[in-house]
Amino acid sequence: MNQPRNIFKQEFIDLQIEMAWRQWSALGINANTPPEKKRVIDPEALLAFTLSIGLNDKRLLQATLEWLSKYGNWLSVSRLKTALSLFCRPDGPINEGVISPEILTSLKEVIEPQGPRWRSIVRFVDKQTKASVSNSQSMSFKTRDILRPLNFQQPVLAELQLRAIFGVEARASVFTFLLFNDDGNSNSIAKDIFADQGNVYKILEKWVKAGIVVKVSGHKTTAYSLAEKTKWFSLLELDKSSLFLNWIYTFHVLGKITMALNKQPWAKDNYLMASLFREVTPDLRHMAKQLKISLPEPTRYPGAEFFEPFSRALLRFVSALTK
Repeated sequence: MNQPRNIFKQEFIDLQIEMAWRQWSALGINANTPPEKKRVIDPEALLAFTLSIGLNDKRLLQATLEWLSKYGNWLSVSRLKTALSLFCRPDGPINEGVISPEILTSLKEVIEPQGPRWRSIVRFVDKQTKASVSNSQSMSFKTRDILRPLNFQQPVLAELQLRAIFGVEARASVFTFLLFNDDGNSNSIAKDIFADQGNVYKILEKWVKAGIVVKVSGHKTTAYSLAEKTKWFSLLELDKSSLFLNWIYTFHVLGKITMALNKQPWAKDNYLMASLFREVTPDLRHMAKQLKISLPEPTRYPGAEFFEPFSRALLRFVSALTK
């Protein structure tokens, strides 16, 4: 069983790295991989995810940090901190965060010289790395001039395009959600965009008064929908076929699985990996449905037997995100 598991591990990691390169290529990093063209990119989720898998491709990590040093002003600091908190939180049977202290220290070295805007994340990193066994050593970071200017006209960069209009905080994320979804209540929207529910509610109510958003009847809780959506697509020159996915939770699950595959005893124990797969299956079902990928039902496969069917489905899942 070791050889099939090792093959799965390498293919799973390679597909994730390809997916990350595709998204960063769309964000202006020169890469041999074609850029993402179908799915709206979530920059904070992508950064946290790349930090979590960075030790598997240090060239990708270096390129990402270079992008951050030049284009970090387009990121929401509060949203990135929330994403990092999720990725660094001890969780599940491994009970560790999925971003290493070494990489967090490298992140700090890039953002700290950029001024007080990043102070909250610098403090967060200090708190996370303080508990490490030894002083966390960063990777040596050198710029390699591998960045292109941002092309905001790409439909997959709708979030960044809207940040140019609304600013980098929650308003742009709320608008992006409404643009690519039929409707949502303040709680569901806040969960999907990883924002404060109270703040999302205030934004939606202001937009109702301005006629930008309308309230939708027939829901248990008040739902909101973007008014004259077709005109917004035309005005912003965006493609309606672009997909809006909840990246942050999916990226976190993929990071947890990658960590387990690199850590003993999970890395050599199909039973333990199958148990982890059972735990994360509910978190992947919604996006799997969007991708038209069928995940196996855990109750059909006792014990370690769940490893093989789920690992096959997981490869199809990540592969679909690279096409």
